[in-house]
Amino acid sequence: MIDPVDDSGILSREYSMLLVGARVLVADDCMVTQAMLQASLSEWGIEVVSATDGHQALEILTSPNPPRLALLDWVMPGFNGPEVCRRVRHQKADRYVYMLLLTSMGDKEHLIKGLKSGADDYLFKPFDPDELKLRLQAGARVVALQEELEKKTAIIQEKNQELEKHNQFVREAFGRFVTDEVAQQLLDTPEGLRLGGESRTVTVLMSDLRGFTPMSDK
Repeated sequence: MIDPVDDSGILSREYSMLLVGARVLVADDCMVTQAMLQASLSEWGIEVVSATDGHQALEILTSPNPPRLALLDWVMPGFNGPEVCRRVRHQKADRYVYMLLLTSMGDKEHLIKGLKSGADDYLFKPFDPDELKLRLQAGARVVALQEELEKKTAIIQEKNQELEKHNQFVREAFGRFVTDEVAQQLLDTPEGLRLGGESRTVTVLMSDLRGFTPMSDK
């Protein structure tokens, strides 16, 4: 029996690379926690954006180019962590932000409340650096997939705009000779625009409209 290949090391390096150059918001009013988080994140190649209260955190996360990952303390001045999550989700921003709540309270109802507010994950205080890194990597994977989806959506929207311009041109060009209904049929069945095939039908319609002998009779 052949043992499966253990590629956990390769995957770990691949996931770690997702964090290099990433921007992460750290929102916590405790300077000790801020310093600890910044030290760990900087070591992993992460650019840290800091906030010391919920108002600052909300302003940063709803800006035109927000960090795509956020560590939010549950209890802090201004808005607490869950309220920041709730307000960010309510904004329905074009760019998705992956938010983790930092908390020292581990009861089930507490955690459910946090997740219902719009948080993606949570991390218990005092945090373990290895666990923090793994959870950030998970968030980075989600963000990477979301960015890929955003790019594909933008391409589809661009293609749809090009198609609509093309269709409008066809409507205007054929609209001088045929009814809107016939022009729409040509758009619905593009093969009718090819030489041969259904193009003969168009010629007949145009000839009939102008009172000439149908080309099909020749």
